[in-house]
Amino acid sequence: MMPADKIRWHALEIEVFADDDILPMKGMRRPSRGLLPEPSGRPTLRRTMKLVVLAALEQRTSLRYTMPGTTAAETASYIKHHLGLAGRADNLFTDDAFALIHTTARGFPRAVNNLALQSLVATFAGDKSLVDENAVRSAVAEVLD
Repeated sequence: MMPADKIRWHALEIEVFADDDILPMKGMRRPSRGLLPEPSGRPTLRRTMKLVVLAALEQRTSLRYTMPGTTAAETASYIKHHLGLAGRADNLFTDDAFALIHTTARGFPRAVNNLALQSLVATFAGDKSLVDENAVRSAVAEVLD
């Protein structure tokens, strides 16, 4: 989790979102007055914003967008694209590995990134050359533990 500032709100101490969480887009500035955009793609944020202690912030949020998860094919393409950016053109993941990463991450890019990275680490630790379902299961246990 990003470092957060703490504020007192009606004698309740809560953590508020760091600037990176509220304004994740490069070049955006916090408005001095007016309405705040709500970050997209964070399902847990929607529940947090409903807390009574955040009612004022909730009321000032003018725009909401919930980014849906990617499809299984998009998830596989996303991982392959990032492998290509890293200089790997060969197939490093099995189809079963792609499927398990997609199912576990529900298609959310940040979760896909975390699971794919931990899967690569598990594959390296197991002295294997291909990320398989067992490596992803090991990654899931590591990430979700």
